[in-house]
Amino acid sequence: MLFPKLWLDFISDQLVNAKAVRMSGCRAAHVHVPASTSVTTLTWYGSPTRDGAFAAIQGSTGTAITSTNIDGTAGCYAVPAEVLGVPWVKAVGNADGDITLSADYDSADV
Repeated sequence: MLFPKLWLDFISDQLVNAKAVRMSGCRAAHVHVPASTSVTTLTWYGSPTRDGAFAAIQGSTGTAITSTNIDGTAGCYAVPAEVLGVPWVKAVGNADGDITLSADYDSADV
């Protein structure tokens, strides 16, 4: 059984202002983007703890994991697989804006 949860209703363009979201135990996650948002790119940061130092999540090529398929139109985009399972993440946009992050967890204890 999966337990859905909604996180984030606002994305900041600064890491220090970004909301930490628990992703451990997450099976799948999606970003829901309204047409009115000015956010077109998200960069994903991770930390082993909620209050820890967040660093860009790196892919196999050593570059930061980004979601760039957000093209200014309303849509639902899958969170990159490299982000799932990182204990705590922050999404930082290229601009401040409204989005929603939904995730499915193995447990209701999120």
